[in-house]
Amino acid sequence: MPKLKNSGLLKPFFLLFALPALFACTPAFIGAESDGLYSSLQPPVEIKANPPLKLLNYGRLLDMLQADELLGPNVVMNYAVFSDTEQGPVTKHAHAIITSLDAGWEFEPVEHNMNVISSGASGQGPYRWTTQLLFVPAAEDWMSDLWKANGRDTPKVWLAKRWTATPLPDTRFVAEYREEMPQCLMKAPYDGQNARGMTAYDMVKNLMLPMELANCGSALRDFEARADQSFTFARPDGTRPEAPALAKKLVKPQTIVRGNKLLGDVRLRDLFPLRF
Repeated sequence: MPKLKNSGLLKPFFLLFALPALFACTPAFIGAESDGLYSSLQPPVEIKANPPLKLLNYGRLLDMLQADELLGPNVVMNYAVFSDTEQGPVTKHAHAIITSLDAGWEFEPVEHNMNVISSGASGQGPYRWTTQLLFVPAAEDWMSDLWKANGRDTPKVWLAKRWTATPLPDTRFVAEYREEMPQCLMKAPYDGQNARGMTAYDMVKNLMLPMELANCGSALRDFEARADQSFTFARPDGTRPEAPALAKKLVKPQTIVRGNKLLGDVRLRDLFPLRF
């Protein structure tokens, strides 16, 4: 068989087809491991809960998000749920979620909505995280529904700290730690007004605490200190993650997921942005 005179020209074409084949052999892994969630997306990350929190459930949720009052994209949420006890009322809750959107959709920037007390930023592990201290009513909250479906009571209102990272426009990581709302904030946050005509929730959000709520400043600081110890965000060391070993998984509630409340808002991606 005659040799090709310019066989060197074939090398770029060989690499062009060989490289996709090489990367196709190592698909991204996203899912639960022994004590948290793992993602091999670049850069990879592990979201682990720290003791006394322990993994009590994990799985995947399918939901259709809302976008400007319209039906948005389908989304698959890989999640892990943690608590410090396996029986009785749930007073400490944590969860982690890793998810990606359908093609053509992207997450909107994290907003300072009406339930947020304060916002910040944190550089932990390989990502930059947006942090929020917020109220989470148990009504229409899928995580609260999960506990109730398994015979465990939850607070009517949670105080939570949420970490959100968006490494790609269509990919989002969320970690959240919750405890029962401090009693000093439960005097009138949802069902009453004080003499100024402002709810306790409004005053906390605007840092306008009256004398009877002055002790909530330390309660919020103490809560945030505990929240900051609840998760570890780390770059994996390259070893294969171990599968969770749970004797029994929790029963999923037969309620609407309402993924926007867990993940944030989405929008159609502008494929042809105007440039001036």
